[in-house]
Amino acid sequence: MRKETLPARPASRASVSLGRRLRLLWWIATAMIVIGAGLTGGTEDDKILGAPATDEPDSTAPPPEPDSRAAREQIIHHALDTVVVLDHEEAPLEQVICGLGCKLHIPIYIDRPSFVEEGVSLDQRVTIHVHGISARSALALLLEPLHCAAFVADEVLMVTIAAGAAERLETRVYDVTDLVH
Repeated sequence: MRKETLPARPASRASVSLGRRLRLLWWIATAMIVIGAGLTGGTEDDKILGAPATDEPDSTAPPPEPDSRAAREQIIHHALDTVVVLDHEEAPLEQVICGLGCKLHIPIYIDRPSFVEEGVSLDQRVTIHVHGISARSALALLLEPLHCAAFVADEVLMVTIAAGAAERLETRVYDVTDLVH
């Protein structure tokens, strides 16, 4: 019996293409959940930011979609603890926020109506140069001077005006039995 061996197919172009398609599919599904299901009251003008836009292979692709809402929100909280570098000079606010979402592989929802209501432009130029701090701290340094805030809700990182974020209360339960005894 004669054995034939087929030449090995190079994986470089095909695997990059497949990886990019899978990443794009994940982001589309996230956008459909947030905007299509109306979880955040989004309109057609609202955007989900953070989808990678390059053809470059990315070794830090997002993990498979978790089963529960709490698990998906926990992933966003964990991503915000990632150490980042933000180095932007006179860049549009929306571009900086989108870039951070791409780096962290998390969906970001910008509450456009609140920005319009308060007169804050997403095209406003911002400068930020931070190295080796958490994404959560970098985001706070970026948003606080503009009287804006970010918080995790409805499986996305919501960016809104600080007054709107202050209205959103969150109930947390802490175990304090150690303190009583």
